Amino acid sequence: MLLALLRELDIEAQAVLVANTMASDGHAERLPNPALFDHVLVRAQILGKTYWFDGTLPDVIEAREEPFFKYQSVLPLSAKGDALERLPDEPFDLPQTIGVYEIDAREGFDAPGKITQISVSRGRAALQEYYALSAVTANQLEATLRNQLVGSAAWDTVESVAYRFDRATQASILTISGTGPVDWEDDGVGAYDLSLPGGGFYPPTRKQRPGEPDQNVPYWQAPDYTCYATTVRLPKGTDLGNWGFNSVFDTMLYGRIYYRMMELREDLSLRLVRGSRVEKTEITSSRAERDNGRLESFDNSRAVLSYDPAGLGEAWGALRPVPAVDEIDWTGANVPCLPPDILGDGI
Repeated sequence: MLLALLRELDIEAQAVLVANTMASDGHAERLPNPALFDHVLVRAQILGKTYWFDGTLPDVIEAREEPFFKYQSVLPLSAKGDALERLPDEPFDLPQTIGVYEIDAREGFDAPGKITQISVSRGRAALQEYYALSAVTANQLEATLRNQLVGSAAWDTVESVAYRFDRATQASILTISGTGPVDWEDDGVGAYDLSLPGGGFYPPTRKQRPGEPDQNVPYWQAPDYTCYATTVRLPKGTDLGNWGFNSVFDTMLYGRIYYRMMELREDLSLRLVRGSRVEKTEITSSRAERDNGRLESFDNSRAVLSYDPAGLGEAWGALRPVPAVDEIDWTGANVPCLPPDILGDGI
């Protein structure tokens, strides 16, 4: 039907087969098989630009200059017959998962904190959340989440809930505000540690094969981009010089960036940003072997904020400024989730 409508508008378009439930890695090396594909898109040429349409998606997903999902290979359908087409292998330009946390602990180490949590998802997860949450009213959503969260380990009260789908960046955005315990670890002599949400990394796994297969076969990983930002408003009456935090880092392993930066400011706030993005979905066996040798030194520790009233705080690593969560729009298009040299700007 979509092809017919576009044809009546004198718009050139064709059907394109894609695989939604399985990776299309290596399709070009396989025998032709229609079972490798399970979905069809429409690709149209409008005013010299290529647009992709998926008639099965909700209306919040508009025509795009690239498919909504990442595909490695697609199969255009035509009367003359077309070959399998490899799409550009580029990293995500926007994080597919973002967690934003603001923890206001100014009332002290023993008092509940004011907490705001923003969850942002894109891609398949965004669609799933949109279908689930857009079907209920705002009052129903707030009542449901309040019943689920209040009294849990993270929330004492839920004061407000807001949900929206941002068409500009194709993001599903859920914001929850309330109060809850701040999980300070007390060492018994007035010193405290706090593990910051979203700050740690799981170490990547070694890339190694048994001796029998071809050792020169490259390794593949699915494209991904995640980001977490946390701001803690520190307890009133404390001295900034007694605060510190553990390691920051900026490295790449197996074609994936791992980035964590923290900063303490004079306004008695700690800011954290932690991002990770797959830059290359396919890496050579020699690159994998080299990174296997670097894996032991990978810092997968939690991000820890520390306070010691009897000593000087320490901040480890090459430091950069980090914006607080209320200083920029973390749901928008320009977020400092990766090193400046990767983002290509001066943030």
